[in-house]
Amino acid sequence: VSTISKLAFTSTTKKFLDVGCGYGFFSAEALRQGFDVQALELATNERRIAQELTGLEPVASSFEDYQCPAGSLGVVLMSQILEHALDVNLWVAKSREFLAKDGILAIALPNYGSFFRRLLQERDPFVCPPTHLNFFNPHSLSKLMTKHGFVIEKIEWVSRLPKSTFERRVPSVAKPLLPVVHLGTRMSLGLIDMMRLGMIISIYGRKTT
Repeated sequence: VSTISKLAFTSTTKKFLDVGCGYGFFSAEALRQGFDVQALELATNERRIAQELTGLEPVASSFEDYQCPAGSLGVVLMSQILEHALDVNLWVAKSREFLAKDGILAIALPNYGSFFRRLLQERDPFVCPPTHLNFFNPHSLSKLMTKHGFVIEKIEWVSRLPKSTFERRVPSVAKPLLPVVHLGTRMSLGLIDMMRLGMIISIYGRKTT
């Protein structure tokens, strides 16, 4: 959200749409950054938790069914949701319609070109049809966004592994070495991100006209 805040300062509106907000973590941060947030979430439990966390009332609507005035939004955020969409062209085109001039579309999703996908192939946990219907790398997602009139402002790569990934596998006698393992993991993941092979890509596109 901090990247969005830096990019969206030229927009004429602070209205922020969080599509598929989940538990509301990004909505909460957007509120702290001064945005006027509306969130969409179909799952009942996630809506309840997001409401408790943010004070907002997420709308129980799909993005396909959601409507708002054209040119009324400053930001549309799609974090870990576009890979589930039946029609990605509809989603991106609809985002552009809703955004004001200089508005930002931010999309974060698994990177099909990541180091881990290449290493694990079909064993990559993000390769999981029919839960994930769409697979993008930075080039293909940028191409989709530019096709619908967005100018790409920034691409970020982010890799994270939960600490439990290693803690479950380390024998008790080696537990004192876990801080070293975690440090090495963070450094390795940081290097992978610097090489533009990270697990997750975030691409920020601007509506310029």
